[in-house]
Amino acid sequence: MPSPVRPRKPCFYSLGDSSGTFTFWKLGAHHFVDSSRAFFEEDGIGRFEITKNVLVIESTTTTMKTSGDGGGCIQKWRNEKSGLRLIGLTVNKIDRNCACGDSKDTNYLTGDEILTSDRDAHGRQLKKMKTIRTKRNPRVVLWDEFNYDRFCSIDK
Repeated sequence: MPSPVRPRKPCFYSLGDSSGTFTFWKLGAHHFVDSSRAFFEEDGIGRFEITKNVLVIESTTTTMKTSGDGGGCIQKWRNEKSGLRLIGLTVNKIDRNCACGDSKDTNYLTGDEILTSDRDAHGRQLKKMKTIRTKRNPRVVLWDEFNYDRFCSIDK
């Protein structure tokens, strides 16, 4: 009998300081990867912390299987007057068959995007890592606009 599927649940996380002021961080159902028993990290979450007023959420889809794809997504959020804003995103895609992969780093404050890859168009490993830097316009992505499946993928 298959195990029951746990539905995604939004939750709330709040921070307080010594003055009694509280800042609320709203966590939603579209900000995480669906869990799998095969993931290395429990529930697909590798890191969940607040450092220097930036909420960092690292989700991983790397599995315990010896072949196939894996990867992850690191989201960086900052609380601003307009709401919780995505300021950085790192997406990794790993192909264990060729021992190669891709990484895309996006800085939403500056518009800088860096794609690093050692995989060719046919899915084979390149001898030398290639890096493509792209300058785009800065972009504002607020918490309610984020969707894991859309943002945490690499389109090459």
